[in-house]
Amino acid sequence: MLHPKIAYDLKANLTNTFANANANDLANEALRNGFVGRLAGMPVFETANMANTGTAGDYKGGAFHRDAIALAEMQGLKVETQRDASLRADEIVATAVYGVGEIHDSYGVELHYDSSIQ
Repeated sequence: MLHPKIAYDLKANLTNTFANANANDLANEALRNGFVGRLAGMPVFETANMANTGTAGDYKGGAFHRDAIALAEMQGLKVETQRDASLRADEIVATAVYGVGEIHDSYGVELHYDSSIQ
């Protein structure tokens, strides 16, 4: 998992070394579901839900096995609509009941990066 500014640095370095005919497809895929690609066989995703370390340009990331974390879902995504005539609009409300947790601490590692973008 990488912050978008770190993912940009990674993509910029990888695409400068060779002509990538699929660059537009990769960009579209990253916008659709956060998937950047594979690096050394490991899937790389980008998300803005990564913390800044407090110093400008420094970001955290993570590398972990899929068994390191878990998602327990009590109620799946429920979508409801409600008409608000005074606003001349429909309100869309989505709710879910879930929990997340770390299962195996040794299955992941915190990464620290320095972005070229401030």
